[in-house]
Amino acid sequence: MIKNGYSIIATDGSKEMIEEAKNIHPELSKKLLYKSLPNDLNFEMKFDGIYSIATLMHLSENDLNKTISKIYNLLEHNGKFLISVSLSRDDINEEGFDNKGRFFLILTLENWINICESIGFRILYTYINKDGLQRDGIEWLTLVAQK
Repeated sequence: MIKNGYSIIATDGSKEMIEEAKNIHPELSKKLLYKSLPNDLNFEMKFDGIYSIATLMHLSENDLNKTISKIYNLLEHNGKFLISVSLSRDDINEEGFDNKGRFFLILTLENWINICESIGFRILYTYINKDGLQRDGIEWLTLVAQK
């Protein structure tokens, strides 16, 4: 993204992942921040775009609503928000946990749209696809919304 002229800030909820990213890309070290959701999503600036890949699906529904609301407030007028989340999984139990202990919030396409629209987003695009790692039983949603 930087090579294409974008100014970026990247966040992760794992300090270890931030350190690994800094080791691999030391030129980005000042642009990589540890942030935990939903309470640590504070910035002094507004953004033209925010994207979240395979993250929001690990929040409770209450934390998801708080996080998407904070993202909405961090965007400039007409700013865009892209998410990619699992829409279905056959590798989790009834409580939403996989065998590694990770929680997955599984919502329908309509639920994702309703949450975003209730916060004020306008949905621009949705796309459902099979898992890129060829795992059967996992389906993904990409959703683009605009403030």
